[in-house]
Amino acid sequence: MGVLRVNAQADTTWTYFNPLWKPTVKDSAAFYEKKFWYNQLLKKEVYRADSNIIIRATSFADSAGKVPKGFFMRYDRRGVIRDSIYLDGRHRSEGWYFYNNGHKKAYFHTTAKGDYDVQKGWDEAGKEIPGYVAFRPAVFPGGDSAWKAYLLQGLTLNQPADYAAGKISGVVEVLFNVAADGSITDVRVGKSSGNDQLDKHALEVIRSSPKWVPGIQFNEQVRYFQRQSLTYAPQQPSAAQP
Repeated sequence: MGVLRVNAQADTTWTYFNPLWKPTVKDSAAFYEKKFWYNQLLKKEVYRADSNIIIRATSFADSAGKVPKGFFMRYDRRGVIRDSIYLDGRHRSEGWYFYNNGHKKAYFHTTAKGDYDVQKGWDEAGKEIPGYVAFRPAVFPGGDSAWKAYLLQGLTLNQPADYAAGKISGVVEVLFNVAADGSITDVRVGKSSGNDQLDKHALEVIRSSPKWVPGIQFNEQVRYFQRQSLTYAPQQPSAAQP
């Protein structure tokens, strides 16, 4: 079948892939990966085999390629850069985004806690856009503390009779979207509590939420995915309950 990896240099390795990203021989490759060490970082560059145009470039702090360290860059079919994100493990410390013509589109920087402290944007002519927001998650009015208060109140209203009687308990994971206008949509169970009464009650708590402040991506309001767990802790049975 042939050799999948070719070591032309002691510190450089090529791996070839078919269109389904399965390892193959060089003559059948749709893509190939170049892997090498540079400045104590493991570099991986992926190219299209037919044109030798780069697709993406990454770097890692470990030999297994599991711990990102440095810029993660993606390119379009012409080899023009699309974005460049600096990763330190799971932390995205800064990032650049570009228009199709290669001109800069947006920039962000984050704190050690992951909060955005710098956000900038430019139009296609290169003029900076005042007040530009590259990314902002959807938030409940008043923030996380207000959302928690809303959920706690919701859990106490219209409780299933069996739960109030101490007969059932559990945790429900609810998935939902915050639409571009802030309304709650696509509410569904992610992980069931194992009890239909609790699942239905949790869905109703989320559906009844007031509108959120919409998420923003590249200065435009967008749909935002959310995941929320609701815990129905065991209740003490009523003294009058047989």
